[in-house]
Amino acid sequence: MEKIKLRVWDKKNKEMIYLENQAETQYNFEICAFDGNLYYYDRVKGLPGDNYVLMLYVGMDDKNGREIYEGDIVEFENSSVGFKYKSVGIVKFEKGAYYVFFHQDQRLLRKCSDIKVIGNKYKTPELLRGK
Repeated sequence: MEKIKLRVWDKKNKEMIYLENQAETQYNFEICAFDGNLYYYDRVKGLPGDNYVLMLYVGMDDKNGREIYEGDIVEFENSSVGFKYKSVGIVKFEKGAYYVFFHQDQRLLRKCSDIKVIGNKYKTPELLRGK
């Protein structure tokens, strides 16, 4: 069985936390699955937490071997009518699959040999400006 990998954006401390096993975490939240969705629970307040954003590993690595997660900003080369150009987009889960959304279009995330992770929407949102 494939191991589920998560990362969590801590809004309060502005840091990315990578989790492979929630039992190993020293943070004040728990991750729970219910009704086909993932939720997090604030252990201190005893309420659903609102300081964290969960992102799943998509199960693929980019062309440099870096893991791709929801919320990652990626760059890839396109070729059309004999010329190449680079596109930048964001990885999202929609309609049961992972897509890269860019400009006014989207591309199913299935082949990663031409994709490179260049940031994520929380640490480097400026990479998406104007896109």
